[in-house]
Amino acid sequence: MKILNNNNYVKVTCIHCNSILGIYKKDIHWNEMAHRSPEFEVKCAACGGMTEVKQPDIPKAWLREICPD
Repeated sequence: MKILNNNNYVKVTCIHCNSILGIYKKDIHWNEMAHRSPEFEVKCAACGGMTEVKQPDIPKAWLREICPD
């Protein structure tokens, strides 16, 4: 998975077959612990595998912007 240097978008590649899945606008939703958590799942059209983008994959600068202390 590759992250763009742009704070508004992430570029995602499939973790199973390395196909480019696309460039997605960041999405924020509440997780089960009621904390803001930027994460989403993308399905690969080539192999059907699911790739999750979660908080550890996102740059610290991005996290500071969307999840301020």
